[in-house]
Amino acid sequence: MKYLFSFLLFLAASSSAQADEYGPFLCGTGCTFAGAIGVPPDGETQLFIGEVVNNYDDGQYEVGDTVVICNGTTCATYRFSGFSFRLVSRVADSGGPYWNTRPVGSGGSGGNFTGSGGYSFGVVGFRPIYMTGYVTVNGVTYAQEILVGWEPIYGSYRNQAL
Repeated sequence: MKYLFSFLLFLAASSSAQADEYGPFLCGTGCTFAGAIGVPPDGETQLFIGEVVNNYDDGQYEVGDTVVICNGTTCATYRFSGFSFRLVSRVADSGGPYWNTRPVGSGGSGGNFTGSGGYSFGVVGFRPIYMTGYVTVNGVTYAQEILVGWEPIYGSYRNQAL
């Protein structure tokens, strides 16, 4: 029974992790952000999330995670509800910088995250994710902080030719 309680406690703690925000991404004029607040993304925006944004998180979103997508005039924020993204807000596009566009030096670009000899955007490190669980045994409550995983840190960096 105590193992079941510990497992349920772990599930509850893991669902209360801080939500992540991804973006802004530049979609171009194909993403229209049509519809009222609370609606799913339009077809082009949904396709953009699947083909571009998912490359930055492998499509493994948690409830509450947000994605910001811009089309040159408007930026829309979508929140993951557990089954799909829903429109949260629209604001004027400030012009970037966008996660999926980056300055590249003379070496060119090698893939989604890397370049050679220029600036690139990608994973620059990892930070630990800790969860605190509470267990009560014989009327005494114990708190335990455990490492549950690692979260990538995204940023720009300069590649140096070797």
